[in-house]
Amino acid sequence: MPRAARVLLALLLATLLLLAAGRRAEAAAATTVNLVDVSKSLKTGDVDSIFVQLRDGANQTDTGYTGTVTFSASCGSCFTITPNNGGASTKAYTYVAGDAGNKGFSLVWTQAGTFTLTVSATLATGGPATDSEGDIVVSDANATTTTTTAATTTTTTIASTTTTTLATTTTTAAATTTTKALVMAATGSHDGPLAALAVALVFAGLVLTAGKLLGDQNDEWVERL
Repeated sequence: MPRAARVLLALLLATLLLLAAGRRAEAAAATTVNLVDVSKSLKTGDVDSIFVQLRDGANQTDTGYTGTVTFSASCGSCFTITPNNGGASTKAYTYVAGDAGNKGFSLVWTQAGTFTLTVSATLATGGPATDSEGDIVVSDANATTTTTTAATTTTTTIASTTTTTLATTTTTAAATTTTKALVMAATGSHDGPLAALAVALVFAGLVLTAGKLLGDQNDEWVERL
């Protein structure tokens, strides 16, 4: 191969290497942080597996990111995050090279309510960058549901009818006795066919009258019922 050709080939290879290095450097410069796979509805104590990704201006994962991300929520300290190497009071994690800019975390809510989760990341180009996920509804895992059934009481009123047969019988007997006394007084005799006939006729009249009265009374009771 002529010397000029070898020189040209070397320059071409050097150019390609410089372009590749520039692309790697550009990819390493994360500009955004992203919360991924955050559940919108769950219960207290549930483990939610989420991811935090660092991306560059071309929306490519910054595989060389080694900065720190910090978690916070609108409810304060009502959640836990694992892993957490930020200490007891700070929920944070510092990326290592093996994380390749995309780290998984276990999120657990310890309080019921509707919350917003926010992550903040330090960037080599300045920052920080933040991302939030709102309207996360957390229900109480220990809540109990009480069902109340209203009882219905039905009252049935039965109308009672008073029968006055005894009173009517007593009245009839009294009338019969009175009538017999009147007949005896009129005929002047306690015995004899005439007295017996008179008593029978009067008694029959009284029976018919009593029957008529009872019938009228029964009709009146029926109308009242």
